[in-house]
Order: sequence, then C-alpha cells, then structure tokens
Amino acid sequence: MIKKLNCKILALSLIFFMTLQASSIVYSEVNQSEKPSYSIGDSWEYSVDDKRLMMTRSLTKSVVREATVEVSGNNYDCYVIELEGSGESSEMGITVKFTVEGEIYLQKSDLTIVEMRLEETEETEFGGETTYMITEKTNSTYDPPLNELNFPISDGKVWTVNTTETVKQKTVFDGIEPPETEETNEIFREYNIRIENVTVPSGTFEAFVINYTDTNGYSEYYYSSNVGYFVKIITYDGYGLIETEEELVNYTYAGSPPTPLDWQLILVIAIVVIGIVAISAILIMRRGKKPPGL
Repeated sequence: MIKKLNCKILALSLIFFMTLQASSIVYSEVNQSEKPSYSIGDSWEYSVDDKRLMMTRSLTKSVVREATVEVSGNNYDCYVIELEGSGESSEMGITVKFTVEGEIYLQKSDLTIVEMRLEETEETEFGGETTYMITEKTNSTYDPPLNELNFPISDGKVWTVNTTETVKQKTVFDGIEPPETEETNEIFREYNIRIENVTVPSGTFEAFVINYTDTNGYSEYYYSSNVGYFVKIITYDGYGLIETEEELVNYTYAGSPPTPLDWQLILVIAIVVIGIVAISAILIMRRGKKPPGL
C-alpha cells in the first residue's frame, strides 16, 4: 500500500515539475528576448505610410556586410544595414517622386547605432515636366553609440540614453550644392517597454513595444524575436500626430528561433506522454499485486 502511494506521489510530482518547467520556458520565451545574431542576406521589407509626403512608399533594410567604423577615436565592429526605398504620389497634376538610400551601422556586440548615412531625394513634376529636385544628404554619428534596444529586452524594462549626436548635412537644390553644415546635439531619452500583439502584412506577432519621447516627438518601435528586427515603427510629431508608419511586409532572417507556439506544443506533448507513462505504471503495479484469493 505504501509503495503504491509512493508511486502515485512520484507520478504526480513528475507531472507537476514538468508543467512548472514548461510554464517557465514559455514565460521566458514570450517575456524576454536576447540579442539576435545577423547574417549577410538578412532583410526586412516595409510599406511606409508617409503622412508628410502624402504617399505610401517602399523601404527595404538589408544586412549587406560587416565593417569597422571609427567615431571620436573609437573603433566599432558593425553590421552594415543598407536602406533602399521609393514612392510616388500624384494629385492635381503635381507628381512627387521620392527615393531614399543609405546605411545604418549597428555595433555587433549590442546592436547600438554607431552611424547613419542617408540620401533622400524629392523630385516634383508639374504637367509631366520636372520643375525642381531636392536631395538631402545626412551623416549622423553617435558618441557613445545610441542604445535603442538594450538587450536583453523584457516586458516593463526601463532605461535611459545620453549621447552626443554629430550631424553633417548638405541640401542640394537643382544641382546647386552648398557647403556642408555640421551641428552637435545632446540626446537624452528614457525608453520603456510593454508587450502587445500586432498584426502587419507579414503576419501577427507578439512584439516588444519600445517607446520614447524627445524634443522631436514620440516614437514606437515594435520588435519581434522571430523576425530579429522591427515589425512596425510609428513616429509622431510634437503635436501627437502620426508622421510615418512602417509595417513589415516580408522578411528573410536566418536566426529565427522557434515561435512560442512551437515550444508550447512540444512541452504539452511531453507532459501528456509523461503523465500517460506514470499512470500506466501505477495501473500495472496494482494489477501485479492483487490480494490472495481474488
């Protein structure tokens, strides 16, 4: 009788501890994310609703190479994220064509932003003829690097960023290229995270919503572990109005981990199997030790 009781307790204990372990792993998978590791060829394609230009445009971010970047005498080993995008709007006989290209340098050790290089061009046409073209070239560096993710990220995490941004800028108007300007800005931000389900053209994701407010407005970055990058980005102006909204359309990411649903399914199957084995063992022991005469 005591042996039977011990077997029951052992079986129930096994089921309890497996359930506890499953809950712990699923909780960790959903509520915390470690830094991703990128590979050459990883890419993310977005559809951008640009309220300022009144157009929907495309934007692709791709890992194209690795490079060492020097900022303020410090060398940083970086992933180079190439940007390419375009869009067009037409209204009342006026057509605006927009293109963007550039590079983002992310430090490999923590994905902080070391440098950003952008070239944005707006070409305006009246009646099919180009009337003017404006190209804005911007090169921004950060000392220390801008920490927008601060891995490992988790639900409820809060951190502050204090860095110096150096911006070199040149605006070319109809081929006339003025001297480059340079300015230095002190950036201070407080970031915080919440978790939210978000649906974009590429699917539905449980995302870490990273947001901050500064002098330029308010921004929200929706990061997904399964994608290794942002699935959605919303920027607001100083009045709380949306300026741009990026949504992930397609992506290629070699480091994609199993989704939380995959882990849950595997763990549930494991728990059920162990439960069946434990109960079967108890029944076999009962049948093997019947009282004499029965």
